[in-house]
Amino acid sequence: MNSLAISLESRDREPTGRDEVNNVKVSLFKNFVFLFGAEAFTKLITFAAFAYLARICGPAGFGYIEWAAAILMCASLVVDQGFSSYGAREIAKNPDETNRLVAEIVSARFLLAAVSFVGIVVFAFTFVREENVLKLVLAYGLSLWTLPLLLQWVFQGHDRMKFVAIAQILRQTVFVAVVITMVRRADDLVFVGFAEVAGVTTAAAVTVWMYRKFLSGKILFRPVLSRRLFFEGVPIGMSQAFWVVRMFGATLILGLVATADDTGYFAGAMRIFIALHTFVWLYYFNLLPSLSRACTEGQEQFNTLIQRSMRIVILGCIGVGAVWVLVAPWMMATAYGQSFANGGGALQWLAGAWIAAAISGHYRFGLIAAGQQKKEMLTSALGAGMVMVLIPLGYLRNGPSGAAAGVFAAEVVVLMSAWLVARRSLFRSHSVLDRPKGGLFERADFSDDLWDELEEVLIGADAGLETTTVIIDAVKKRAKDEGVKQSARVRDFLREELIDVLLEPADDPLAWEDADAPEMTIILVVGVNGAGKTTSIAKLSHALKRDGATVVLGAADTFRAAATDQLKVWGERIGVRVVAHQPGADPGAVVFDTLSAAE
Repeated sequence: MNSLAISLESRDREPTGRDEVNNVKVSLFKNFVFLFGAEAFTKLITFAAFAYLARICGPAGFGYIEWAAAILMCASLVVDQGFSSYGAREIAKNPDETNRLVAEIVSARFLLAAVSFVGIVVFAFTFVREENVLKLVLAYGLSLWTLPLLLQWVFQGHDRMKFVAIAQILRQTVFVAVVITMVRRADDLVFVGFAEVAGVTTAAAVTVWMYRKFLSGKILFRPVLSRRLFFEGVPIGMSQAFWVVRMFGATLILGLVATADDTGYFAGAMRIFIALHTFVWLYYFNLLPSLSRACTEGQEQFNTLIQRSMRIVILGCIGVGAVWVLVAPWMMATAYGQSFANGGGALQWLAGAWIAAAISGHYRFGLIAAGQQKKEMLTSALGAGMVMVLIPLGYLRNGPSGAAAGVFAAEVVVLMSAWLVARRSLFRSHSVLDRPKGGLFERADFSDDLWDELEEVLIGADAGLETTTVIIDAVKKRAKDEGVKQSARVRDFLREELIDVLLEPADDPLAWEDADAPEMTIILVVGVNGAGKTTSIAKLSHALKRDGATVVLGAADTFRAAATDQLKVWGERIGVRVVAHQPGADPGAVVFDTLSAAE
């Protein structure tokens, strides 16, 4: 039996599609259990701390606390700039890039932390009049200096969510302990800021230690800045900034037109909404690495993952939403005291906003996983713009409940816009025979001027000029001989001719079984980035192996480390040997070793 050398990757056994789906499901479930447990615990104790603060300060004082927290949240997103999501995505695709990404992201975040801290200081001394609130804002700002060393995103990229959970538990436990211990009256609000500093610093120190111990990582103390990091990360960061406008910024916006008490009612409802929304973010935080890998594996894997997840999320939303609406008034009074009972209606509206956000996450994070974060940013920007308009209008019409209805309407806008963008960018069919409405075969009659368009479609689908000509001529002849003009019948003719073209080679004997076949058949695969080389090699190798050939793959694209890694993954799945060298190696050496291995 002869050998075949190609440019691809390897594995010892051939898992079935069901095995792969089950492995993904088990991994996602296991990771989600870790994160859900950590978030459930931390959100419970954090919410208890804020309920404690609300009872001490009352609606007006609680509004001040949330206002200061919103300022910190905006500054924190300036520091992150979407680098965490970008870094996790890139590590999931290529774990070998971890140290480089950590160096670049930590350096950039320290630079942005300095800028953000200066901004907070200037803002505080310019606009804050209450001395206690001024101290609180400045104390909160100190946490920006240790935020760059919070490396949870590194473990997210490696799918080691247990370490993410540990860091989160430590951060919030320290925060709550300081709040409960140090804040005894309204004048002690500055300790809320110091609690945040203590929590972030503790979590950052632990994640750095875990990174060095379990990932053999290094923290470089010299600046390593990357233009690509800002180019790729900033759109994600802008999207997160727009999210802050919709969530934390909502309280700031309402405070411009509402009374202090109404701001407190609304802030209390938003605090519950944001706490529960964290579990939505947590789910997609866990799902993002799997989405990123599915994007590299093919459209079918990506669609299957989205569909399975969508079914789970919709069922969960039905149950959670019903309970939420029923218990909202009781929840406000129980959590914050009877003085906050007027916020129950606002919390009921926010149940709808939570459901819309949970569903839209599939489209928004799908776009991020596919590297189309700019499109996702635009959907978030639209939602932020709607919030800025609808919250004041809603409040003027129906108080805090009307403001919450504005948040709900904005989230529905985000859902619809993200769905429309994802439909065109992520789930669009590339099939010639499944054109959208208004396409070739949607018209009643297939007129003569459509043959040229059909030819362009086939060539655009990489059928090749010669094959396209053969197909078009055959379909034209059948349509003329049978006197057919209906588009549906022409479509049937085209389908039959395509099948004939695909099956025709099967009538010929296999090349390596021919009497005068060469000892080795060599196939060199070349093409531009994104053309589908790796996936095509995998399909070809699997088919040849199934037909009895011995396949050896050579990863000669040594310029991109990700290319070699993807080739290895596919080689492992189809069970063929892969010859690969280190990134940057001589491609000719890889080819030589591949030929030697195939002899």
